[in-house]
Amino acid sequence: MLSAARFQADMLHTALRGQIEALTFMQSRSEQHLQLWEDLLASDYARDGFDLYCSFWRNAFQDYSDEAERFTRMGAQLATDAAKRVSEEQEELTEKVARQMVM
Repeated sequence: MLSAARFQADMLHTALRGQIEALTFMQSRSEQHLQLWEDLLASDYARDGFDLYCSFWRNAFQDYSDEAERFTRMGAQLATDAAKRVSEEQEELTEKVARQMVM
């Protein structure tokens, strides 16, 4: 029972951490999008506009790829930690039951 509660707490912690990461990422991407428009308005469209636009999307694809990798690592870490904790608690329970049977 305690193991399930800890697992739920870990899930909630990871979900909240994920939301913070996602919001931080979206804030950064929104600021970069705004910067693109400011740069486009300040540039010579014919010469610099295409380069600015291509650079923006290249960076956006890289950022999204990095963020997806970060979320994947967070999920893998959660699964690893949960499996380790359940295994440890299972060993403790087995030892406890074995001691009670010996007595």
